[in-house]
Amino acid sequence: MARIYVGPRGFLYEGALTILALVSYISAAVIMVTNLFVKEKVLTRLGLLTLAAGYSFNLSGWMMRWVEAGDAEGWKDGINGVWRYFPLDNLYPLTLGFCAGAAITTLIIMLKSHKASMLILIALMNRSIRLIKAAYRQQIAGDPR
Repeated sequence: MARIYVGPRGFLYEGALTILALVSYISAAVIMVTNLFVKEKVLTRLGLLTLAAGYSFNLSGWMMRWVEAGDAEGWKDGINGVWRYFPLDNLYPLTLGFCAGAAITTLIIMLKSHKASMLILIALMNRSIRLIKAAYRQQIAGDPR
């Protein structure tokens, strides 16, 4: 949301966030495979944290694509309003969305036994949804950025 109000200066672009997500996912995979052979609680936690960081970078990169597409066209009003720029226009953003879905599914499955962690994850998802709804309402109301 801050990227919309402040502008592109000082924020990572979609490509950088996607690379960070990829590095985090590969690191989490290496840590989790190591944890299969060396059962350590610290490796499990580190793997979960790395996977969660990858999910955050992935989802942020996907949403940054949305903002960059809107900025490129000047956020034109149209039939779909702000949803016109939602990143589902070709296979690349669909793949990013699929990866984000796979990562959140993996986190949910891994955190199933940890109820407190699950509640925190659900609260973060609710907060993200509220922010997107607020941006949509503000865009419909015609408020300037």
